[in-house]
Amino acid sequence: MTNDSNLFHLVRDGLPARLDAGQTARLLGIAPHDVPVLTGTGLLKPLGSPVPNAPKYFALVDVLEHATDRDWLNRATQTLAKHWRLKNDAQCAKKSEQDREWLHQATKTVARHRQRKNDVQRAKRAGQEMSVKLSATGG
Repeated sequence: MTNDSNLFHLVRDGLPARLDAGQTARLLGIAPHDVPVLTGTGLLKPLGSPVPNAPKYFALVDVLEHATDRDWLNRATQTLAKHWRLKNDAQCAKKSEQDREWLHQATKTVARHRQRKNDVQRAKRAGQEMSVKLSATGG
């Protein structure tokens, strides 16, 4: 835990006692988009009881305590890694499904194209056979 003297110097040097998500992220060494993940898992507690879409503020003393607590930093790092791994896996699965759908549609398009090409070739042969028959009969 930080002592009162260090806290006084941080506040005096420009850090407010109430931090927004960006300031909190900078002090903890994480990305701003990681703050909602840690808040959602209960590792970071916002001040008050903000509604889900409200800006969140955090107490400087709590953030500094977390920043100096190796166990908390370890839990936060593991939580963030798991969150982003699951999110990326879900996105890869979705992309894989989209790729399968695209391949299915492309295969159907190629099959239709081949069918039309075969139909045209059959029609040409039938037309040639018809003209050969007509010329043989003198017509």
